[in-house]
Amino acid sequence: MSSSIVRRGLVSLAAVALTAVTAFSGVGSATAKQDVAPAPQVAQAPQVAAQPSDPSTTGGEGDFNMFAKADAGLAYGTAWTSTSAWNTVKYNRAYKTGRIYPSQCGQPKYALNGSNNILAWHRSYGYCLNKSWVGKIQAAGYKFVAPTWVIYTKPFNTKCGWANGTRAFYCSATNGIYIPVNPIVQGYKSNPRFNLVRVMQTAGHEYGHHVQKLTNILSASWYRQAYVIPTTAKDLEENRRVELQATCWSAAYIGSNRGYLGMTGARLSDWKWHIAHIGDEYNNGGPRTHGSRSSNNWWATNGFNYMNVGSCATWNGSSSIVD
Repeated sequence: MSSSIVRRGLVSLAAVALTAVTAFSGVGSATAKQDVAPAPQVAQAPQVAAQPSDPSTTGGEGDFNMFAKADAGLAYGTAWTSTSAWNTVKYNRAYKTGRIYPSQCGQPKYALNGSNNILAWHRSYGYCLNKSWVGKIQAAGYKFVAPTWVIYTKPFNTKCGWANGTRAFYCSATNGIYIPVNPIVQGYKSNPRFNLVRVMQTAGHEYGHHVQKLTNILSASWYRQAYVIPTTAKDLEENRRVELQATCWSAAYIGSNRGYLGMTGARLSDWKWHIAHIGDEYNNGGPRTHGSRSSNNWWATNGFNYMNVGSCATWNGSSSIVD
């Protein structure tokens, strides 16, 4: 694959910020349901938790395999320049809004064992994410729009490209978070306790891409990758900053709501093991778009510990912690 093709693919991942979609079996198409800081602090190096007794699957946070139209759904109110795009990703007004306050929602009471329950779980969890994020978005001077949650069981085409049925992804063109049913059902059968924390972290990660769209971070990063950054290696690093920020914001929400979500004991241990075992090492030799295990673990732990929007400002981190 030529470097130009690789770079355009990376641009699309950053700009479209993929999450998963689900099309119900027997329907043949996706059915969408819509629900209506200070400088970052540095966490100590996280300790890897003990492996759960029967993890279902580990690997990336999602959206590895979705290569979509680069600028799908990204509208520009003003023309970007290299300076304005840099200021948006590094000094975004959202970073100054402080702690992500708890939604005070408990764990959704749906078993993750089928399409209807998986959709209901994500709509409930998404409603709670909205409660925590709406004030942050508005305080930063941006308009809040709730994302759409979609689940699917079969591969199909979306406005952001082809959904392969195995990964969650976010599509800027539809404000859609797309969730694949089959991997979740398989995880539920294998180890429902571990599967739950994996689904929580992934849902929040894809929601983090929606926050990036609302705050213009996706658009600015897309511009930087397409027109400013000169090399594929730096494009990859830029894309990792986008992805690691989404991972960090997911963890910050979980940390803020740890008491309501029951994040103690075995559940917390499972989550710690999970965030220490997601990364590009599981991407079958593909482009390094999401960060290493150590970087994912570092940023997720940072978010969980500090629960601050600005603590996930990955553009303020050195290259060594976005590797």
